[in-house]
Amino acid sequence: MNANPLTTPQPTSSTATFRRWLLRIHGTILMMVALGSAVATTVGWMTGAGLFGFMRRTPWSGLG
Repeated sequence: MNANPLTTPQPTSSTATFRRWLLRIHGTILMMVALGSAVATTVGWMTGAGLFGFMRRTPWSGLG
């Protein structure tokens, strides 16, 4: 009886392993950048200080 090829683990090449590792690292870095950006934007919006302090003074400034 043949095993289902979708569930049978296949030996992975070193290239596939490297690509998976690189994608995991890249995804982690992008997640940290997105989190930092969200925190900086929120702090700037709430306090009016920092890089995004302009959002406190003119909240619709990004539209025009």
